[in-house]
Amino acid sequence: MPRNFPQLVVYTNGGHYVAPLDQGTAWTLGRGKDCQVVLSDRWVSRRHALVQRLENGDYYLIDLGSRNGCTLNNSKITVPTLLKTGDRIALGKTFVEFRAAQAQTTIPPQADSPIDTLPDAAKIRPVVLIIQEYTNQSHLWRDLLVSQDINVIVESGKINVRQVLQDFMVMVQSHPGIVMLDTRAELPDVSHLLRWCYQQSPQLRIILIDSHDRIVSAEKRNWARQQRVLGCLPALPEDNFTVYSAEIEQMMKQILRVLAWGPVRREKLATTLLDLQMAVIADDTPSQWLGEFVVSPGNVQHPS
Repeated sequence: MPRNFPQLVVYTNGGHYVAPLDQGTAWTLGRGKDCQVVLSDRWVSRRHALVQRLENGDYYLIDLGSRNGCTLNNSKITVPTLLKTGDRIALGKTFVEFRAAQAQTTIPPQADSPIDTLPDAAKIRPVVLIIQEYTNQSHLWRDLLVSQDINVIVESGKINVRQVLQDFMVMVQSHPGIVMLDTRAELPDVSHLLRWCYQQSPQLRIILIDSHDRIVSAEKRNWARQQRVLGCLPALPEDNFTVYSAEIEQMMKQILRVLAWGPVRREKLATTLLDLQMAVIADDTPSQWLGEFVVSPGNVQHPS
């Protein structure tokens, strides 16, 4: 049976995805690339909130001094607050649901919120598992796939890849899906891991993804075909998303074709790419206070 562990379900305009809370004791939520749960929402601070697990197993939500604050079940929090299964957290324009171990789907965000995802409708959506150590790349893939009405599970950082895959293979017995597996998921050679996957489940559909290389060589593509995988995709750009929109759309087409999930939802994809680009611009823009400090004549250091 799959492991049971607490999780955050993050709802966006395109759908929702699961962020497991099974590695470590603290998870930062925010717009910053170093956060464990990266939110592509311009109204969210770089380090907006923290979910922390205590030794007794309790989980607390902590506001990290965010500009727009955190609300828990429609009440703004100012001190660390205990989380219960089904609690709804609002960060900027993003809604997050906390689920304890073995929790069942609870009430989705209210109908008047910008989220239009319903759990009943989500049941028929394909499931994609992303296993990628480099967190920023996995979060980019997650946002792009969610824009295509796909349910996404992300496993990043230092994880037991084979255990995660065993859990997923149990789940996909009743749900269509694919595994997007980092080419560096197991070193020195991921081919041993791929053979193990197909021994466990010959019907498993795998697409390899690179964390660093923006171009996949013909030699690497040929090697991927020999491994029986359904594709080998390069690393996503981490800036200028709208410039690379045509390339990203082609990668989405390849994934949707494997899933038999219809054409690319171009409008949703374009909106997601714009949101990602706006988040990058916000990260690169110095604060107003810092700008005023730098230009103040009294703060200019002259050479001696």
